[in-house]
Amino acid sequence: MSGMPLVAVLALVFVALFVIVLLATGSLRAQDQRQELADRIERYGPRHGAPAPEEDGKTARAAVGWMAQLLRSSNTEHGLAERLELAGIARKPAEWALLGVCGRAPAHRQLAAVGHVAAAGPGRGRAGGQPADRQ
Repeated sequence: MSGMPLVAVLALVFVALFVIVLLATGSLRAQDQRQELADRIERYGPRHGAPAPEEDGKTARAAVGWMAQLLRSSNTEHGLAERLELAGIARKPAEWALLGVCGRAPAHRQLAAVGHVAAAGPGRGRAGGQPADRQ
């Protein structure tokens, strides 16, 4: 019976040392994670230099010009201009239409991809397009 308290004391010392080691490695790991996060932000965050300016927006002006021609050819420029004025939007009709087209393109692409997957239906996604084996 005299050995029981010694085992309890040794177990208590072991648990205390184990907890101290866990706390020490956890705090070191947290510092490493903070440094790693700071390095990632530095590497992938905003660039330090300013981007090279596009040649006075020639591409943008050309796109707006093409959109203006398209709106004039379809007789929709005047109606769109009136609606933009009523809404209090200061953009030109061609700029507004171009923003709408450019904003919808990524969404349309994603919806088209989802529609393609959904149209395949069950069992069509297998390799080689073979139907599921039946037993």
